[in-house]
Amino acid sequence: MVVVSESPMNSVRAAEGIRIALGLITYIDEIGVLFTGDGVWTFNGLKPEEGSAMAISLEQIGTLLEMEQKVLVDKESCEERAIQPQIEGVEVISTNDARKAVRNSKHIVTVGA
Repeated sequence: MVVVSESPMNSVRAAEGIRIALGLITYIDEIGVLFTGDGVWTFNGLKPEEGSAMAISLEQIGTLLEMEQKVLVDKESCEERAIQPQIEGVEVISTNDARKAVRNSKHIVTVGA
């Protein structure tokens, strides 16, 4: 599980977290990415500039979903920021379910504060 809690708008850390997840698929059959805290800004619905870290992040999320990997978004973090993820296949889950997903993960990488 890669946990992304950093905003994609003022840092490349969110993009790097997604890239890490893609790299880990080589070694781990099942990898998930959990967006929580400011990491949920990845799903703000704005159209990013082509070639930007945000645009690349969204493309990589699509790749993860195509590879049938879990992409999870913390519901409470979204509600606090008035964000509604619109990407098909992304699961919006409660904070308690997010904690369970992390607890049940064999490997955890955190990206952000």
